[in-house]
Amino acid sequence: ATVRAALGLGADTARRRSRILVVDDDPMFARALRRELERRGVEVLTAEKGVDALLLMGSVKPDLVLLDLQLPDIDGLEVTKRLRARPETAEVALVAMSGRADDKMRKKLVAAGALAFLQKPFAPDDVVALIPAREPAVATAG
Repeated sequence: ATVRAALGLGADTARRRSRILVVDDDPMFARALRRELERRGVEVLTAEKGVDALLLMGSVKPDLVLLDLQLPDIDGLEVTKRLRARPETAEVALVAMSGRADDKMRKKLVAAGALAFLQKPFAPDDVVALIPAREPAVATAG
């Protein structure tokens, strides 16, 4: 803290952990994935419904959204389209996931704005590799 203060770097320039929003209606899957990602130093937030994910996006500002295709309210493709349509969420990294998806659905997801598709089951390290690198914070003189 002393060194940071001497260099003029405030607390707001501290590097935070990467944050992922996992949207999946299977609580056992979400818990297991959360546990594995947290072991790798990632902060994980979860939502079980598409509408909950849309509501959370404004406040949690994740580095990556990991989105299941089959949700109980609105499907992952529709969630993807809605996130891309909002200026504040249009650029968030989004990866779709499912245990069942054909090539046609994968193409629709990419066209809607998904960066990638993960077929369940997948390794937690596959998710970590998809987290976008953040630019280091720069202190400004003020």
